[in-house]
Amino acid sequence: MALKIFFLILLFSFRFRLSLSGNGQTNSMESVPDLQKSMYMVVDGYPCVRLVNLSGEIGCSNPGRDKVVAPIIKYKNKKELGQPSAILLSMGDVQGFFSRYVLPISMFLRSPWECLPELGKFCSNTQLVLRKHLNVKDHIQRISNDSSFASNVAGVLVESRVEIQHKLKGFSPARKFPQAEFAPYHDNTYEWNPIGSGIMWKSYNFPVFLLSESSTSTLQEIAMKNEKTEKAYTTNVAEFDVVMQTTKVGTHDSESCLKEETCLPLGGYRWLDQRGESYAALDFYASI
Repeated sequence: MALKIFFLILLFSFRFRLSLSGNGQTNSMESVPDLQKSMYMVVDGYPCVRLVNLSGEIGCSNPGRDKVVAPIIKYKNKKELGQPSAILLSMGDVQGFFSRYVLPISMFLRSPWECLPELGKFCSNTQLVLRKHLNVKDHIQRISNDSSFASNVAGVLVESRVEIQHKLKGFSPARKFPQAEFAPYHDNTYEWNPIGSGIMWKSYNFPVFLLSESSTSTLQEIAMKNEKTEKAYTTNVAEFDVVMQTTKVGTHDSESCLKEETCLPLGGYRWLDQRGESYAALDFYASI
């Protein structure tokens, strides 16, 4: 998949002329492909995809079936976003940013292995539970404080820099107690993975891309240009043309999409794991 950077251009007529550097010649645009080449720049990226199982969904996806187009801005721990924006995020800010973006409590559903009749555990698929370690007051407060911010996150572009990765003290998108549901004891408060954030087990209603190093440099320049021309009538925007969801609205778990026969196989890269110098493709995933 590729991320397209769309340059908004004021169009005065159906015939365009671009000045070539150095020789003073002009190049006429007489077709749609000519226009598209001048308006779009393809940027390499590794997408976070949407995964569906019996208990719900995790991962990233466009909020609807349309493209997402938003201006590119550099994340600076802003308290507010004035408009829907594509946020350029450094690797060092990933954990804090995604921990800030919290979904409503209704998204915390009971996992399927907690509802096993043979173990004496009964519950409906829609039963709402609050984890023992979930501080409800703090959770609601964070949603209230960041609701405006979260609603204006149109997409996220994660920078990739080797020197930044070496400076990070620790990063883990897994939980502090991985696979606690399968523990042979009831106390799951011990932190086997102290630096774990659990962000990979949440659902995000916006697209996310890990940029290559070359693309990181390109996007940094564009974000800086947008910042300098903040009040100008033109701006550089990111176009996310990746609808990573099932083929029918409302199928939010594997049971519903299998029943409706709308499960759509999804391919992509696990961007949270691609933090080294190599960007080799990993396994493909399916929404089952």
